[in-house]
Parts: sequence; C-alpha cells; structure tokens
Amino acid sequence: MLFVRLAHKPSSRRKTSYENTSPLMKTLAWTEIAEALTRKVSAVSGSETLSIQGASGRVLAEPLVAISPLPAHTHAVMDGYALGSNPPGFYRMKAAGAKSLEIDEAAPVAAGGTIPTGTAGVVLADHASRVDDKLAVNSALAKINIRRSGEEAYAGESILPAGTKLDVRHLGLALASGNSTVAVRKRPHVALLGLHDGDIVFPHGPILAALLDSPALHFTHAGNVRPDLLTTMLLRLAPHHDLIVVVAESLDAEGGILEAAINKAGGKTHIYRASMKPAKPVISGRMGDAHVLGLAGTAYATCVGAHLLLRPILQTLLGLPVSHDFLPVTSGFERFRKSGRAEALPVRISYREEKLIAEPAGRFGQLRALAAMDGFVVVPADAQAIIAEMALPFKKLSFPLV
Repeated sequence: MLFVRLAHKPSSRRKTSYENTSPLMKTLAWTEIAEALTRKVSAVSGSETLSIQGASGRVLAEPLVAISPLPAHTHAVMDGYALGSNPPGFYRMKAAGAKSLEIDEAAPVAAGGTIPTGTAGVVLADHASRVDDKLAVNSALAKINIRRSGEEAYAGESILPAGTKLDVRHLGLALASGNSTVAVRKRPHVALLGLHDGDIVFPHGPILAALLDSPALHFTHAGNVRPDLLTTMLLRLAPHHDLIVVVAESLDAEGGILEAAINKAGGKTHIYRASMKPAKPVISGRMGDAHVLGLAGTAYATCVGAHLLLRPILQTLLGLPVSHDFLPVTSGFERFRKSGRAEALPVRISYREEKLIAEPAGRFGQLRALAAMDGFVVVPADAQAIIAEMALPFKKLSFPLV
C-alpha cells in the first residue's frame, strides 16, 4: 500500500467544517453532467509574476502589453540587396552595414538585419546581377520585403488577451515585444487519490496522473488508500486542495464507498449516471472549499470520463472557456448497435481521400485499445447502426488534459 506523507501547512483560505446532505441521483447526458459539474466550481483567484522562461503552460492573468514596438526595428525579411530606388535599374554598391542610401545606391542586407535609411525595397540576391561595385536589377519588385518598426504592434498595445494558455509561440512574442516577465493566474491545487483494496494493481493511477501533471496545475499524486481510510485521507487533503480526484475500478460497490466517505466527513455529495457507454456513476462532492470528483470503471472508462467531465472542471478552475474540442471525422467501419445510449468508441485516425477516417482501435474497454487509440468518437444515442461514411464527432486524447 502506497501512502504519500503530506507536509502540514496552515491555510487561511480553507474552511474545515462540512455540511452533510443526502445525495442527489440524476441520469443525464454527459453534456448535461459536464454543465452541472462546472456550475459547482469557479476560477481560482489570484495571480503571480513569473519570468518568461518559467511561464510555459501557465494562463495569463491580464492582457499582455507590448513594451516596445513590434518589430523593434525596421528590417529586411530576406537576404538580398537594399535598393535606394525601385527597380529596374543599375546601382552603385556600398558595403554591408551602410547607414543610408542614395537613389542610385544598393547595399547587401541579411534577413532580420537593419536596413539603411532611404531604402525603397529589398531584392532577393537571385534576382540581381552583381559585377564588382555594380548591381543590375532587371525586374520590378513584386514586394517591398521590409518589415517596418511597429507594424505588428505599437508600444502599449495589447498583444495577447487574458486567459491565454502560454506556449513557446506566446513566450517568443512576449520577448520580442520587450517583456521579460508575465502575470499569470495562480495554479489550482489538484490531488489524485486511488482507492485500492487488495494486491491487484490497476492502471488507473498512472493514466490519470499523466492527464493531470500539467504546468497549469499544482498537482499532488496522493497514492492509494484503503476504503476504511478514505475519509481520513480526504480530510487530510481537503484543506489544501481545490479539487480531489478519486479513481477506482468501482466506487459504488458496497453501498457507495466514496459517497459514504464524503458524507462521513460532513461533506456534500451528488451522483450522476450518464446515459452513455461507458457509464459508471460519477460522484461529485464538496468538502469545505475543496471539490471532489470520483471516476470509476475500467482504465478506458476513466480516461473517457476524464476527457469529457474532468477537463471542463479544470478549464473552469483555470478561468478558461470550457471547450470540448471535437473534430468531425468520417466512419471507416460499420457496426449494428442498440440505440438508447450514446457510446464512446476507441478509434485510430487516418487521412484518406481528403477526409479524416476513423477506424476501430480495438475492443471497447480494453487496455490495449486505450494504448492503440488516437482518441474516441461519440456515437449518438439514437443511432441504431454505424454506417460507412457516417459523420462522427472525434475527441483526440490529450496528455495532459489542460
């Protein structure tokens, strides 16, 4: 049995008295469950200032403003020759690094290099002929090939909105506009706790850990706990976390293990049953300011549940818009099915005949299917069959979720 010792630190932001309420049982479509879960959470407040080098994966707390013009100086967009007037024509060559040009002069310039004052345009070297100190350009410039200082943004202009999840592209933009630091939102504290009783090791923990181990989150892998110690562990984690994710092969066995543990601690619980396959009950709880989410079933089922239900919660905690990010794909297989419930099927994606084609990645719920799949398609509840060329919504697996 694995336990993680958590350092005790006093926290004024947490309330430790919990109210006991009876569970609310609901059977809903997964989209309705996602909406219900996100209504119970709000964005974590507060911000901090980080260096550009330490901000990858974090979320902007306020708009990013250009400190200097973008680009900072007027420069050539390609290697070639700066010309003092528009071609065609003949030009006297000046040395590289020339500060200014007359109308009959030219000078070598490099991509990104500062151009001389008086430059009318830059011609690609392949489009000019140089003999000693003479340059001949026979064709007119199709493009000026110059980027003017401030043409993308002026100093003081907002260049990225608040709520942007930063990656290397945004950090490069921040540096180029004169920023050395950025204000980012504080990270939600998220804990992962496995419910385990016995010697069988389930793969849920490593999979959910990979989904949650993100620079945008302050993530704690709290290990595994026996059912009889679940309440104690929840009480230990709740004062220091915004969200506790409990994962197990089954959470509703023996009368509702997680529900009973939350209620024993004086918390609130809600149970939702999704009108979808896989459709293990989803348990939502509240212990003071900490939210608890219970995901159960096979590793495949918990992975699907994490993408459909846990990801919107994390987006809400981060202050991001909730986005399910489905792509339209075309079915490359056929299958009869029983209508009445939606179904998440593991698929691989290929590109054929200018279409994204979904093919089965394995048998439903298998761990090998989870290892082989690119993502899953959601088959509508009213579909009595999957037919070739059928349009389906596809969700790509995302490690981490946010």
